[in-house]
Amino acid sequence: MADGWVTEEEWREPYGRANQGHRCSGGPVAAALAQVPAGAEWALDARARPVRAVSPTAITAPMPAAPCLPPSPTTVWRSSMFIKICGCRRAEDVAAAAAAGASAIGMILAPGHRRTLGLDEAARLRRAVPAGVLAVGVFLDQPLEEVRIAVRAVGCDAVQLHGREPEDYREALRADFPLIAAWNLEDPAPLAADWVLVEPHAGRSGGAGRQWDWGRAHGLHLAAPMLLGGGLTPANVAAACDAALPFGVDVSSGVEVGGRKDPSRISLFCEAVRRWEEGRAQLVAAHDRA
Repeated sequence: MADGWVTEEEWREPYGRANQGHRCSGGPVAAALAQVPAGAEWALDARARPVRAVSPTAITAPMPAAPCLPPSPTTVWRSSMFIKICGCRRAEDVAAAAAAGASAIGMILAPGHRRTLGLDEAARLRRAVPAGVLAVGVFLDQPLEEVRIAVRAVGCDAVQLHGREPEDYREALRADFPLIAAWNLEDPAPLAADWVLVEPHAGRSGGAGRQWDWGRAHGLHLAAPMLLGGGLTPANVAAACDAALPFGVDVSSGVEVGGRKDPSRISLFCEAVRRWEEGRAQLVAAHDRA
């Protein structure tokens, strides 16, 4: 390929993440290269959609046959995996997640759940979310217009659908907001998504906090980057990442004590992910030298 372009194969081989669903048919990125911080791996573009920096000479976009995207003035660069702390209910939860280096926090806006927030509560919590951390509203099989109204009222940066919403519903919502689509491995895999959260209990009553065979998520060919959820804790997240090689992870009950988010467990969880990622990077580097 010409200078400043990258092929899908050039991206997939060094990182060994063929399951992540990223596709890059090539695109001019020379003007963007000077803006990529050393060691940065991925960014959020101006619409909070994921953009991957995969080498010192390339940036890829996550959707099939899409040209590579340069960072915008509002791009937030990350140097590590996407970590979402879901089910936040208090400003202290948000502060602990941000301090630990989480990429996103989730607010449950589906009725009838233990962690459900009213719109006024969620809007107040949203104001506590610092710049550089995504505020994600989580919904479950709710009317489309109800979701749109809630997202705008709260000021969510992104939407997570954790039910069995049809593809046209997801597509319509994604036209307005970055979208995490939860998938239970039984229904058809979602196509309209910016991230796919692989969680075997999605579509029932939300995340159940139960462990499962994370290796089933390895090698999936998805339309968007894969987030891994379901039974993750500070003690097992490294093993889960080894098994599935996800783009990111999603946790809720695994960082709670007595039904409340625990700052020390949030910190331990994020630290365990960082340690795993450092070890993975060393393995990849050793493989490249071999």
